Amino acid sequence: MKLHQIDEPLLEFGSDTHICPRAGIAKYDVYDSRFSARRDRILVGAVGTSDDLGNLRNWLERCGKSIPAKLNATQHNLFTAFCGFNNTSGFKATLVMEDEITRTISKSEIKRILKIEDWDSRVTEAVDLYYQEVRFLAQNRNVDLIVCIIPMELHEKISKEPLGPVEEPLDDRDRRESPEMNFRRALKAKAMHLGKPLQLMRELSTEANAKTQQDDATKAWNFCTALYYKASQTVPWKLVTNINRPSICFVGIGFYRSRDKKTLNTSLAQIFDELGNGVILRGTPVDLNKEDRQPHLV
Repeated sequence: MKLHQIDEPLLEFGSDTHICPRAGIAKYDVYDSRFSARRDRILVGAVGTSDDLGNLRNWLERCGKSIPAKLNATQHNLFTAFCGFNNTSGFKATLVMEDEITRTISKSEIKRILKIEDWDSRVTEAVDLYYQEVRFLAQNRNVDLIVCIIPMELHEKISKEPLGPVEEPLDDRDRRESPEMNFRRALKAKAMHLGKPLQLMRELSTEANAKTQQDDATKAWNFCTALYYKASQTVPWKLVTNINRPSICFVGIGFYRSRDKKTLNTSLAQIFDELGNGVILRGTPVDLNKEDRQPHLV
């Protein structure tokens, strides 16, 4: 067997290049900071209970300042300090969350949904509850994106993630684990026509120093980079263009079941070209191997 190491592609930032997105932003600023006509205030709409909205506001304030790296981390390149989301460093922008671009969900509505026994009905009611508030913000307020905070007690009842590699015949899998029954996917699909990106997060994710979460610096990197990328007309980095080699397209391949649960289909998601443009394609049905019932790429 002959092995060939493929070098990490260089990413272009505001003033230089680097192979690491986090180090590149911290040292050289986001790519579009080189342009004078750029968005430097990200208007963050939010939907959640009154407590969760308060916790989100506190978390955004925390993200506005630098956060030390994880203590005693041996992998320093993996656990890096967060540069802070502000006008003077890294992102060269601020996250703005005001009362007029938030919508409060009552705890009584959450309790009502928790009492619904049927899985499908419970997820549907939860999606409708958040969708109504998301639609109001998208249609009546000036927001760049909308954060939906899910209380932990509700998250546990509506947000089971689909299984990874299939380890048993599909017909034997719990139908509640299907991507079609997942709250996150259902809400994003229903709200897609509104044209405003959504960022869903658990209630626990708004808490600083949560023991069951990533360290605060890592969590801030992931959260803030997602918000910046999802905001309209913002580019955190892009691949360095090399005229001496073909353009590159990065593709993530997934699988999903049809609504009638009878077929498994391919899905090409998170497809990005060298300019950072992304699309999602829905593919054709998958032929399952009769011996192991696993989807395979050919």
